[in-house]
Amino acid sequence: MEPYCIPPEMITTPPEDHLKKAIYVKHFNIHGGRVRPPMRYNKVGGGNLFLEYLMSVQGPQGVDRLMTVGFRPERGRDEDFSESILKRNILFSGEIYRFLGHSNSQLKERTCFLLNDSDEGIYELLAQFGEFSQIKTTAKRAKRIGLLFSSFDQSTILQDTQYDVIDDIKGGKYIFTDGCGFMSDSFAQEIQDVHRHLESKPCVVQVRYQGFKGVLVLNPRLNDGVQVQFRKSMKKFSIPDERVRLSCTTFGVVKCSRPYTMGYLNKQITMLLADSGVKHSYLRQLQNNFHIMLRELCSARQSAESYLCIKGEQKLLGWLHDFGLENPRLQRQLKALRAKEVRKMQKENADEDESSVTQTSRCKLRVLVPKSRVVFGVCDPFQSLEYGQCVFQPTLFDEEQMEGFQRAEEVIVVRNPCYHPGDIRVLKLIKNQPEYAYLSDCIVFPTKGRRPHADESAGGDLDGDEFFVSWDQNLIPSWRSAPFDYSSSSPLVMISNAFSHLGQWTNSLQNRISSWGCSNMPSVFGTAEEAERKKKLKERRHMLEYFSTYNNDLVARVDAIFMKYAALYGPSCQECVHLNRFFSDAVDMVAQKVFVQATLRNYERNYHRLVRDPLAARVDPVEWYRVWMQQKPPFNRGDDVWTPMEENTRVFVEEMSRR
Repeated sequence: MEPYCIPPEMITTPPEDHLKKAIYVKHFNIHGGRVRPPMRYNKVGGGNLFLEYLMSVQGPQGVDRLMTVGFRPERGRDEDFSESILKRNILFSGEIYRFLGHSNSQLKERTCFLLNDSDEGIYELLAQFGEFSQIKTTAKRAKRIGLLFSSFDQSTILQDTQYDVIDDIKGGKYIFTDGCGFMSDSFAQEIQDVHRHLESKPCVVQVRYQGFKGVLVLNPRLNDGVQVQFRKSMKKFSIPDERVRLSCTTFGVVKCSRPYTMGYLNKQITMLLADSGVKHSYLRQLQNNFHIMLRELCSARQSAESYLCIKGEQKLLGWLHDFGLENPRLQRQLKALRAKEVRKMQKENADEDESSVTQTSRCKLRVLVPKSRVVFGVCDPFQSLEYGQCVFQPTLFDEEQMEGFQRAEEVIVVRNPCYHPGDIRVLKLIKNQPEYAYLSDCIVFPTKGRRPHADESAGGDLDGDEFFVSWDQNLIPSWRSAPFDYSSSSPLVMISNAFSHLGQWTNSLQNRISSWGCSNMPSVFGTAEEAERKKKLKERRHMLEYFSTYNNDLVARVDAIFMKYAALYGPSCQECVHLNRFFSDAVDMVAQKVFVQATLRNYERNYHRLVRDPLAARVDPVEWYRVWMQQKPPFNRGDDVWTPMEENTRVFVEEMSRR
């Protein structure tokens, strides 16, 4: 099979400062079956574990063996050529590049790394980082290998002698510290020193280090000898090659906790709040106030001042007080802030000219909640909090904001994406505890109770999940649902496990037969070396096929059908409860797409029948149980306040686009 050739006329030379002052990786976009010019050289701003290792072993020139390729379908066509192109390999300037891997975000973006090496060479190279072949399912194997390509903005050095691995805190079948370790005060200071945009030491950092993944929370009790304590749950794979492990001292910082990371209502949160008894009029009022604030941002001093205070824009607020609203420099900044807010109300595919995409679907509901933040969740370092309690200490701008926060006794906590009313948790605020004073701009969960609060909210954990937290008492639900049990086996997991067990059994049988045959009948079965080579090539082929067949549109399709039923019967209806399980098993959803597609077709047919015949007999035990147990009024058609609010977003975006 001839390799896929990059046309010579599209090949350009790298920037002059390549390998001198900066590092660049060559990149191509392939639309349909054709290379789309121009060829790019993407500057490596941060890095990833694989890239750092490659440069440490082979020097900066080792990057020239890498290439990234993005695959996009041709407009108006669904045909995907990525699998056939990758299986042919890519010929660039006389060198053959083969599929290497991808991060989780690259998978969704249809982008992957290629390496100038043989398939066996790539297998052996990845095996130095971990025994990935021991992971039975291709999807989970791809996820683990993806940690090698997960990018980070900043990095520092952590030696092998500077960290410990400590036990997790468990309760029943749950891990209360899942993904959350500790860092010393001096190490947090070191991270601030390398992170140019941090004004203070971070309380929480999301990290990548060797096979560890998760967050570290500041713990002043750690001494200078041990800089970091990882949890056992943070270790996703072990590096068997000691030479590789000792050379991988790069400590990658993915993200840090910051002040003023404002929270916004999206369609799902609005839906769940409305279904839980939050007044529709207040949700509409929040949206209306936000639109007015943006509309008048450049023309009304009060709106500008309110917005800048809420967002913590102290520098711009100083300009407003010193030079007035009409200052040209301030006006440019305000217009840029407003344009950014409006852009975030538009979906990423908003510029695609597709007749099937309605104007409303091009926009997404997004409403600023002044009394809210989006923050990392961490475990209680002192193990003092009880179930149902939390510590949350946001950075606030002035006395008025502080007084409003002090009056709050409870907060709502929810992780995105969320589709079940029980995903909205209401926790009691524990305040004025001196030992927690340093933990700002994060939410501290207890390590006690029947179940971790992070897991109760859409099946989250503490390895980097962020949570919408609001102390707006008007958003506290009137009706509180029990959290959904995300640990129960869904049809997707059961099917996936059945196939996995069957695959393990057949592979074991094949391996025993192959081993016997290689030993006793090499002329028929081949030698053990040939069998091992076939195994490596087969695994590489499976990884390539997983990437090329992955279709994130399936998640969007489940979301669309879920929203149809939610608008008809509310998110507590039995159809929505069943569909919610699909979101909690996103990896298995994509792996079992044939089963999911068949299920969705049935739901779509049933939905159209119900729309045509609104009086059709239908009994929903899930919804009526909630009504009977909690005196919750039944959902009526027209109660989907999120639908007109999304339409309001479209009207507002169109208005702003004409300015």
